[in-house]
Amino acid sequence: MIGADSKSVATRCAWNALHRPLTAALALVFVACATAQPAKAPARSGVTVDTYFRVKDSGQRALPGAALVTCATQVEPGPTPHSSSSTAPSPADIVVGPIRWPGLTRIATEDAGTYGDAAPDPRFVVVKAVMAISGTSAVTLSVPSEERDMVGLLYRRTDPTAIIRTPRDADGADTLQTRCGHDPTYYAGGFVVAPGRCANLDVFVANRPTALHGAISFGAGGCRDH
Repeated sequence: MIGADSKSVATRCAWNALHRPLTAALALVFVACATAQPAKAPARSGVTVDTYFRVKDSGQRALPGAALVTCATQVEPGPTPHSSSSTAPSPADIVVGPIRWPGLTRIATEDAGTYGDAAPDPRFVVVKAVMAISGTSAVTLSVPSEERDMVGLLYRRTDPTAIIRTPRDADGADTLQTRCGHDPTYYAGGFVVAPGRCANLDVFVANRPTALHGAISFGAGGCRDH
């Protein structure tokens, strides 16, 4: 009996010794995977007409310098923070080409505490604004580069827990997919913006030689687009 136990112990020791190098190797691989850092995304550049035409036949991909907002984040039409309905066009809507923001003209004469929520940085507010896009062409909404310290886009909802402190924490340009199952396509989101200003916006649509321009007044009265 003693001999059998000794043989069993010896066998287990030999087995453990044989597999110890493999176990150590696997542990090293696990540690390497656990400590590896994700690659940093390249800095975004501004969207221009020239870069737009180089990719105009790429379908529903993002334009250079823009983040992609996919059909997976579309929402169903319904009441919005600034309108009782997002489906019926109204004179209170802001329209830039195929993009429509239901009821958003109303915030032009409101104070920041009425139309927005305070951002962690007290210089800015977060404004919820549902967007309706008509047609089947992907559309890129872009804030002019010189205004991106004051205006950011919040339509790419990849991380709902992310803290948006300033416009630079948001997107400067978003390409929004269409062909999502119904027309118009609706996206929830909005802006992080310094209140009391007119925000200029550029809209790029397939097969157009130039961008469309529009402006949204965030409590600044009347605006003229650039």
